[in-house]
Amino acid sequence: MTWIDPPSPAQPMTLADSTGLPPGGTYDQSTGQTIYVHADVVRWQMMGDGSFNRLN
Repeated sequence: MTWIDPPSPAQPMTLADSTGLPPGGTYDQSTGQTIYVHADVVRWQMMGDGSFNRLN
């Protein structure tokens, strides 16, 4: 019988505001939208209500 480790918990896909963003990233507004790019290449798009949706 083979045991498989359970998957690690995924990062949330939506954050209520910028306080949930991981530290150390930068904001990119070059496309006309506000995207927060973290050092691990995870990108978050800021929505009109101030929340952030994970893009990848």
